[in-house]
Amino acid sequence: MPLPNWLRVLPALAVFELLGLAATAPRPSTIGVAPPSQFYPPCDVFAFAGSGDSVIAFPADAGITQPLPPGIAAVSCSLQVLATGYSFARVLLRQWDPATLAPDLQTVALRTQWLDPSSMVYSGNRAPRVTFVPPVVTRSLAGVADPPRLTTAFEIISRFSADFLASFDPAGDSRMPPASVLHADGTRAPLPGAHPVYAHAVCTGDDDLKQLRIAQSVMRADTLPLSAVAAYAQRFRVPEAVELRWIELAMNTGNYPIYPTRPDTAVAPPRMPLLYPIVGIIDGGEMAAPGATMPATLVEAAVNIYVGADRPIWVSNVALDNTVRLQPGHDYWLYVRDAGAGTLRFQLARLTGGESADFRAGIGPYFERDATSGEWQVQPDRALSFRLIGKPLPAVPAPPPGQRGDLRLRVAPNPSLGIITADWSGAVGPVRLEVFDARGRRVATGAGGAAGAGQFARTDRGGQALPAGVYFVHARDTAGGHVVQRVVLLR
Repeated sequence: MPLPNWLRVLPALAVFELLGLAATAPRPSTIGVAPPSQFYPPCDVFAFAGSGDSVIAFPADAGITQPLPPGIAAVSCSLQVLATGYSFARVLLRQWDPATLAPDLQTVALRTQWLDPSSMVYSGNRAPRVTFVPPVVTRSLAGVADPPRLTTAFEIISRFSADFLASFDPAGDSRMPPASVLHADGTRAPLPGAHPVYAHAVCTGDDDLKQLRIAQSVMRADTLPLSAVAAYAQRFRVPEAVELRWIELAMNTGNYPIYPTRPDTAVAPPRMPLLYPIVGIIDGGEMAAPGATMPATLVEAAVNIYVGADRPIWVSNVALDNTVRLQPGHDYWLYVRDAGAGTLRFQLARLTGGESADFRAGIGPYFERDATSGEWQVQPDRALSFRLIGKPLPAVPAPPPGQRGDLRLRVAPNPSLGIITADWSGAVGPVRLEVFDARGRRVATGAGGAAGAGQFARTDRGGQALPAGVYFVHARDTAGGHVVQRVVLLR
């Protein structure tokens, strides 16, 4: 049965509403520069491309599968597929097991998209290029809790009776894993040829995108919250310093039904205005456990849950409100609020007790806030399924071991919304003060006697406002004494 008209356009309208929400929402005056957009311009320079003169037909509920090279970052992808009539298709990108030559059915779809008849007609009845927002990143930092597979596969599956015709090369590019046919009963069959590859084009983005890594992840998503959940809180650490770009959450399905259960079942439109959960990160130094009043987030954004999906899928925030740098060895909380809209539930991983050392080091306790009572409840055998995407940063130099003399330093308030006050004592000779950001860049300096106090405004030496994040105040005296205090600037 075809989709109701309002269902076909809802995901696109939701994106426009989200962009409007980001543009009109009040922004704190101390907010920093937002990270680069997840929306990449159309790419006409392809990292992988190939044609083919051989053709194979696949009918309704059947499809084709083309795995992508291991470790790829992908902005867009297309396969040369021609519809023979009024057609509707589903596109999937999901993790692929190169050993079994099949997807891992327990994993969540990385991306999904519907190709409706209009999009097919306006593309000359060819499957149009699919753009991934946000882009797909498959490489992770060493030491993440639950690393993803490096190999992904791009699938197109027919939804109507009209056949699709797909072009392939029986001896295609050796960098692309061999393609296959997906039958309607779920079985797969190889294509003829020594190394068959579908005619394709894959855009892998710019140098910045290729440097991005999954900074922390719980890829398993095998259970759901036991009751109605209004908010989620998951403590975590990252194995390396990263500049956060976006956050992904595993959603159980779309927030509205895709297909009626029977031909005579009416599909009611969702309630308006659309509601969006908010995902953010809280400094773990400010919160040992979730409470009735939650601390301010270091960074946050609305989550685009209105996507065309009939299966669990990874969804992302639209645009974080500022750039935040996460440091290793420090606790943070992933906090999702306003999550009670409609039938939405985010997926969880069921813990067995046999998790790896990396998992135990990177993933802390998980809490749910009950939508009825408003109380937080710890779930000891669960973890929130999530992915943090970021750009690795050079490590901040550690202070030299040991401290000479009796130099002491105190920084307050911490965290701070504005001016930072540094008090010191016990120094030998004059004291030099320096403030470094998480990248190791010096943003402010000061000096004083053996004991004293100084203030740093929330601006760098050039007079520009410092963004929210983690900073390090260094004090040095003439005898080699060196003390470092960490301070957090809030929005």
